[in-house]
Amino acid sequence: MDNQVYVVGIPTSPELITPELTSFVNDGIPTLYVFDGNIREEVDGYSWFKENSFKFLSLDEVINENIIQLHRVICHIGVNIYDHGQGVISMPKRSAQKLANQIDVIKAKYPNTRIAFITFGDPYTYDRHVSRAIRLRPEWQVIRCQTHKDPIINKFYELAILCSTELKKGYKKGAPYDRSGLFFANPNPTIPADMHTDKTIDQILDETALSYAGKNPIIAWSGGIDSTAIVAAFVKNNIDFRVTVGKASQKENPELHDYFVANFNTISIPDNNNLSGIEDQTSLIITGEPADHLFPEISTNFDPNNVNFIDVISGGDDIDIDNYANIFLTPVDQKYLYNNVREYFVTRYANYYQCDRSKGEDLYDNYLLPIIQKFPFEVKHYYQFKFFFKFIFNYQATIDSHFIKGSKCNNPTAGFFDTPDFQRWALTNLDYNFENYAVNYKTDKLFLREYSHKIFAFNSVLNAVKYPSLLNPYQNHV
Repeated sequence: MDNQVYVVGIPTSPELITPELTSFVNDGIPTLYVFDGNIREEVDGYSWFKENSFKFLSLDEVINENIIQLHRVICHIGVNIYDHGQGVISMPKRSAQKLANQIDVIKAKYPNTRIAFITFGDPYTYDRHVSRAIRLRPEWQVIRCQTHKDPIINKFYELAILCSTELKKGYKKGAPYDRSGLFFANPNPTIPADMHTDKTIDQILDETALSYAGKNPIIAWSGGIDSTAIVAAFVKNNIDFRVTVGKASQKENPELHDYFVANFNTISIPDNNNLSGIEDQTSLIITGEPADHLFPEISTNFDPNNVNFIDVISGGDDIDIDNYANIFLTPVDQKYLYNNVREYFVTRYANYYQCDRSKGEDLYDNYLLPIIQKFPFEVKHYYQFKFFFKFIFNYQATIDSHFIKGSKCNNPTAGFFDTPDFQRWALTNLDYNFENYAVNYKTDKLFLREYSHKIFAFNSVLNAVKYPSLLNPYQNHV
């Protein structure tokens, strides 16, 4: 009997049903279909599962191989692959391993049954956790499908999954909001038309703080580098403010937390960083967003043989970053940093999609290159492209909802770093910042730490490590 595992992309509209999928479903081989999401969910009013008369069961129910032979059985996988316990961030690597292991368990339980793990749309663009699990189990067979009827949107998400963690659940969405107008039409782009500035970062921090004079805002202090710089700018420029403090910020910088409580007007928030209980819901809350998208990524993240920085710092409650110094302080081979953008992109594409290079070359040459040629600067290396892609899409996603959703904030909000001057500074200094501040975790955002250190003079500020910065109840370090 066939005990092979397949990962099958399910069409999100009837026009996208392929002969390969139809043949697979109707070949008479007993198959247990499993899914990690809402089995009865409809996409634009369409459900392929309802159209094909599936029997919906739970793994908790009695499912034997005789039932699978008589019915098309679909069930929830029975475990939340994104939940790794309270206080731990779900990262793609761990969730992928958990998913792969769970499917192995199901496969062993039904030795005479074919297993089909299903996704909405193309398995590779459905979710990073799934695509990682596919690479963990190269023996699995993948049946791909188109996710969108519009071929341009399909091409975009093939590209986006390689570059961004923000453009999730692409099967539910059409074209995303493009604040540049380069990928998708936008009559009112929000990227400054004039991309250059001679202002220093310190000057922009001061001027931005002064713009809040007389407003007495609330600073959502996470304990991290970005929000600490906001408090420092307000203190330096004598701007009245209030600041939130809580268990998470105290954990990240206990010294600074105690100093704030002793010297400033503080507002205590719950351990889960929920801001919905702030009594004064009319005052403006200032966040550290979208600072992350003003800076290039840390160099080690471009070495395919290295451990990803974000996977480590988000790994649990008691991460000691110095234990990873041998990884993160080792110089990255120049070929990964100052690469040919086309070569690097094609290699990433082939590795991610487990295919020959020709498909990546086609996507780059016929779709991406004409867009890159319209960027406001010459793109030679992959770090430049990835920075600007996130600058276009992740920046806006963070501004629109991430802070509010994570913190359940009911107040009006403003991203301190969401100004034309900060954007101009980021673009003007992209290469300089990469060469000088993206070297490793100890140089990351050093200029912000130095700015804050001038005000507070605590070494804990100068030596701070960049942890995930969104106020999110599922994160340890915020």
